[in-house]
Amino acid sequence: MPSRKGTAHEYLDEVILILMNTTTTITKTEKPIKTTKQQKPKTVKQDAKSQKPTKVVGRQKPDQLIYRVPHCAALYAAALVDPFRAPGGACVPADLFPLPSSKVKTFLRGRFSLGTTGYGYITARPGAATTSMVVTATTAASVGGTATLFSAYTNLSTVVMAQCPYTSAQITAGVGARVVACGVRIKYIGQLMNRNGIVLAYEDPDHKDFAPAFSFDTLGGNPYCKASRVGDELWDSEVCFSGPTTPTDIEFQQSDYPLGINLFMGMAVSGVAGDAYEYEFFQHLEYIGNIVVNKTPSHADAQAFGKVVETSKALTQDKPLQSSDIGGFWNHLKESFISSMPKIISAGREIYGAVTGPNPISILRAAGAMTSLDQDMRDRSHHLMYGGNSPQKYLT
Repeated sequence: MPSRKGTAHEYLDEVILILMNTTTTITKTEKPIKTTKQQKPKTVKQDAKSQKPTKVVGRQKPDQLIYRVPHCAALYAAALVDPFRAPGGACVPADLFPLPSSKVKTFLRGRFSLGTTGYGYITARPGAATTSMVVTATTAASVGGTATLFSAYTNLSTVVMAQCPYTSAQITAGVGARVVACGVRIKYIGQLMNRNGIVLAYEDPDHKDFAPAFSFDTLGGNPYCKASRVGDELWDSEVCFSGPTTPTDIEFQQSDYPLGINLFMGMAVSGVAGDAYEYEFFQHLEYIGNIVVNKTPSHADAQAFGKVVETSKALTQDKPLQSSDIGGFWNHLKESFISSMPKIISAGREIYGAVTGPNPISILRAAGAMTSLDQDMRDRSHHLMYGGNSPQKYLT
């Protein structure tokens, strides 16, 4: 586990470094065996009387496997669990045919207020164009109560992601975009002595629209919602994108909204009428297309991608993903990789035997082991992404 010493950026750098240099070693110790004529003894002792070499007892070298989380998977995991502090440059390592892409991190900062009755909210979604509306929030003039659907609140404000490098027209003309990660966070900025209220943080697990589905009362009873007290932390609450929910979420889209138009993540707040909050919304995107510049190589690692998404979804069974989950995220990801090690070791023995063994037929056996291993990893990722099963299925 990282130490949490130093600045926030140093802490995140440490986590990424740990992920990238994770070493998982599995050792199997064999029982002592006697050397045979075909095996060269490690040492030979001469008997003074017989002048014949005595048999010696040796140990087989233990099977070892060292696995490190790939660089692309480490950056992807860091961007998911903490899109605010994670460095730019992350990609989605899910493609079988990865294309060079421009990897962009953008953000916006603004304010919203609680309405005339002391209730308010903010909802967000990622957007790929300069005119993409990514945030909707209440103002001090908004009207809505504890039982009012958020979609029925009045006098709302909307904000576009002007920092995006491409316009809606350019995207329509051939620029493809997809979302790597995103997140929204808020904090109270009023007088400390007047600080009060409750924040309900939520990401819809199916990325359905936030506002038409809930009021403050009904959202509080949702099992995926997390309630916190205003003023608990520097940032009172945050919600991070937990990863794709459909196959199209990992494909490049010629759309201003690669994940769809639904505002699927955000917070609802209760307090005193007019209370002011600051928010930040960060997003990590990839772009492709003939007019796209600053492209860098992308990577494909279906197994690592599946493990990262598996971990993210496992941590959001009863609340939204938040950067405070980074310790649990790391431990869960490590255990997830370890769970697949026995299969890899078995295939590794076959491959090693093919390289060192005298029998040409062993080459075919090794090829079969590689195919079996590859298919097993594909099945795990495919089942997780497209089968709709709980990530808990593969945790044992």
